[in-house]
Amino acid sequence: MKPFAVYSANLANPDATVDLLQRAARVSLGQRNVTHLSVPKDFFTAPAKGETMILAGAGTANASTELEKLAECWGAGILISLGKKGVLDESSPNKLQGIGEGGYPYAKDLFKEADVVLLAGTTWWPEGYVPTDARIIRRLLPLSHPR
Repeated sequence: MKPFAVYSANLANPDATVDLLQRAARVSLGQRNVTHLSVPKDFFTAPAKGETMILAGAGTANASTELEKLAECWGAGILISLGKKGVLDESSPNKLQGIGEGGYPYAKDLFKEADVVLLAGTTWWPEGYVPTDARIIRRLLPLSHPR
């Protein structure tokens, strides 16, 4: 019987998360097939190390609840990409408004201090906002992608 997934890995150390996610995405997209990552349940409740930011774009429009839960779990601030106002409820405790001209005035500084940046449902950000030494996680499909 042929294996269902072309790549499968167990995440044993939270520090390897970005590397394994990137490897799984490369294999999946390159071979146009399924990959699998096994993540221990306690990793989802462990606090994130360092400063974590989420940049949310139009692709998160139908996933605001999930995005807020992720930000709460990670202790991450959420910045909204330009023109995507309304993606999150204005009362969200993790929302830091938008980035760029007319956005949150301290967004650039906060974003540049981040150790990890999750790009969720977006592929663009204003020039000079992304930290040069942060790990960038790109969610290639929007969070609202139908299953």
